[in-house]
Amino acid sequence: VSEPSFLNLPQASEVDVAQTEAAAASRKCQAMKRLACFVSTGILFLVGVTLLLFFLLQDKEEKEMVVFVTATNGSANVSTSITLEDYIQSLLPNSTLDAILSEDPDSTPQYLAYQWSLNDTSASVGNNYLDWQIVQRFALATIYYATGGDTWFNNTNWLDHDIDECLWFSENWYGLHTGTSLEDNGIAMYPVPDNSPCYNGTFQHLLLWGNNLQGDLPPELFLLTALHSVSLFWNQLLGGTLSTLIGHLTSLEALGITTTEVSGSIPTELGSLTNLLELNLL
Repeated sequence: VSEPSFLNLPQASEVDVAQTEAAAASRKCQAMKRLACFVSTGILFLVGVTLLLFFLLQDKEEKEMVVFVTATNGSANVSTSITLEDYIQSLLPNSTLDAILSEDPDSTPQYLAYQWSLNDTSASVGNNYLDWQIVQRFALATIYYATGGDTWFNNTNWLDHDIDECLWFSENWYGLHTGTSLEDNGIAMYPVPDNSPCYNGTFQHLLLWGNNLQGDLPPELFLLTALHSVSLFWNQLLGGTLSTLIGHLTSLEALGITTTEVSGSIPTELGSLTNLLELNLL
């Protein structure tokens, strides 16, 4: 009689419980390591993105904040950092700010000069300008925009951020002789010292006679308070009036606006200019 088939089944081997538990623990450990690695990678990614955003925002903020050097009694001091826009506005008179902040500012030479100044002062050279240099370059830029600087006969270097304003085009003499015409070989009525518009960087001689200036004289001309001479002869399309602000030019020695369309009454403030030697209005 044959034995039942179930009696021929293979005999089960003995299970090593400790080994099984060790293998399971190893698999769990590897799974935890993978999870930890994934979490760590995610955290590092988030930290990297956070740092990137931080530096981008900081860089943006630094571009909006500029430290300026101001002159006080001849010594240089570092002023508090404020936005570039606010800083330049703090240097300008209210009448100029009204033109810059008007409802239609794009049409004013003051606004155009202000926008130019923002770029000028944030340039690599401009961020070292003293307050009076910022105002000086702004005033000259306003004159340029107000009198059609793009169509001047000679506007060499004007509004170039990288060139000192003392090297912007200017005639090197006053523009009138003691003779009856420019062809006469007479003596200049007002000699310009050193044939330069500047002295120690300060703009002292605005000599743009016969240079096709068109438009009205802007009041910002009188922000150039160190001027010794202003010669705007033979600009037939130059108009406007002489502002009472001319009284601020206490160092003025010569003023010439002959053969222009500048009109209106002569401001009484001219009488207070005790250094005035030459006055040519007709």
